Amino acid sequence: MSEPLLLCRVCLAWCEPILDMCTTCASVLEVSEPDPSREQLTTRLGTVVHSLGAVDVFRTSLPSSGRLLATTTGLLFLPALQEHPRGGWMAQPAPRTPLGLWSHHLLQQLRHWLHRNGSVPPVEGAPPHGSEPADWLLDLPGALFVELTSIQKLTVRKETLRIERQPWRTLSFISLADRSELVRALGELHRHGTWRDVLG
Repeated sequence: MSEPLLLCRVCLAWCEPILDMCTTCASVLEVSEPDPSREQLTTRLGTVVHSLGAVDVFRTSLPSSGRLLATTTGLLFLPALQEHPRGGWMAQPAPRTPLGLWSHHLLQQLRHWLHRNGSVPPVEGAPPHGSEPADWLLDLPGALFVELTSIQKLTVRKETLRIERQPWRTLSFISLADRSELVRALGELHRHGTWRDVLG
């Protein structure tokens, strides 16, 4: 039986706790502890300034496809979810295969190629009810937020946006658009003051 998904108050990522700890930042999670208030989240998440489009992110048990938004204080990943007939949300988790990471990477690359060639429409996370990042983070299990203050280095290689952060692990988002579109989106993002130091 899988663990319930919880929103970590420290790193603002949804996760399935292991030994009552967040799998991203290792903070202790308590089911009885309430989520951060919308007021607290509004301060930490900032406001949306640009969309970086449809992306994939490697995760083994949480939704891996969705949309990446840049805010004044970081990056917000919104998973592509569907409303369940009985209420709530559902999504296809990242495939589990005996070949592990390399197999999943190849599947992502194939899906990316199909999107680029028009065989499969891109999947983007549609914001649920509400129009603020705080609403989206609270209402979309599987969403995650990367705070600007944690980003050590941001690089683009082909269609992959690689984010090195401290003290947590590196994240890689694979854009389902052409590399030129991703670079153009980041160029537009550079105009926003809070992003200039990170983008260089």
